[in-house]
Amino acid sequence: MLTFILATGTLATVSNEIDWLLTPAMRSAAPAGAPVAWRALHATALAHAGGGRVEILRAPIGPGFAAQASVTLPSGETRRIWADPVDGRFAGTTPWRNVQQVLRQLHRRLILPNALGYFIVSLFSVMLAMLLVTGLVSYKRFWRGFLRLPQYRRGRLRQFAGDLHRFAALWSLWFVAIMAVTGMLYLMASVGMEPSSASLAAPPEATRARTTLDQCLDLLRDRVRGVDIALVVLPAMSGDPIVAMGRDGAALTADNASRVAIDPTRCAIVKTALAERQNAGVRLFLASNPLHFGTFGGLLTKLLWFALGTVLTGLSLTGSIIYACRVGRELRPDGPGAMVRWRHGLGVWAYPTFGLVIAALLLLVGALSGPLAFALDDWHLW
Repeated sequence: MLTFILATGTLATVSNEIDWLLTPAMRSAAPAGAPVAWRALHATALAHAGGGRVEILRAPIGPGFAAQASVTLPSGETRRIWADPVDGRFAGTTPWRNVQQVLRQLHRRLILPNALGYFIVSLFSVMLAMLLVTGLVSYKRFWRGFLRLPQYRRGRLRQFAGDLHRFAALWSLWFVAIMAVTGMLYLMASVGMEPSSASLAAPPEATRARTTLDQCLDLLRDRVRGVDIALVVLPAMSGDPIVAMGRDGAALTADNASRVAIDPTRCAIVKTALAERQNAGVRLFLASNPLHFGTFGGLLTKLLWFALGTVLTGLSLTGSIIYACRVGRELRPDGPGAMVRWRHGLGVWAYPTFGLVIAALLLLVGALSGPLAFALDDWHLW
């Protein structure tokens, strides 16, 4: 089960890049960091929404990516509209479901009902922390192992595998610690222990002439109250604000950490919730996503996280195999080696966890084929 969670999380780290390779519409030659033409992006989305509603506008998630809009068609289907971020020129349209969303939902909640799946997956962070501590305790004088390179000797494959396992584990200790701590933060959030962000009402502004949504979007080309805008959630109904999200000067925050609510009838800011003004507890939770998925340093850290995640996935798998083989060898008279390793090496927990993995894969097949389409639905912003 832990191997499955680690494997899907590792792939989820670079899932946007996988979609970029598979989807030409996601690519853009626009200069990195160029201001987004929000009004033009909105106009393009409206023109290709078929009379539906534009819900969210999003700046490029990295260099070479197009801007996107999430639209709900009159039929109820949600699609992504891709456009050049500088001039809003239409680049293509794709279904809402893509590699990134599927991998994220597999890793985040096993495609189970949101609260249940989120709790089960997050609970494995406790196991990861236990493995970190017990691994150091059981490896006597572990600090000497950092420079002890694994050496293969003829006929000692199992010993080489064990040495390689310990060597890789030692050098990835810091990464295991980050995954365990951020996973436990997710676990706290899953049971309602996440602290609430503080928001402040903006001071009254001078009365302005009535404005339109597009006029307000024009103002978002620049920073708003020190926030570099990355996401714009449009009003769902009359009276709702425009919610602009992005990053301020706070370190280790996601692109939706700081929020500014804007009255679309006056283009006036009515409320702010800035990351740099939050207390230490909120800041810790805001840092969990960038640290967990390695997004804080762009493509370089994402590739590093992918490589380390691959190592960690391999450690989970090889550690189980090494232990199961050891137990199987000791109890061989009890029956065939494979059955002994399954019963005694993996224990009773093998059955429910193996069942959960199979259930997740069956739910994925059902969701992609149509009958269980709801299983992949999630709030589009996330």
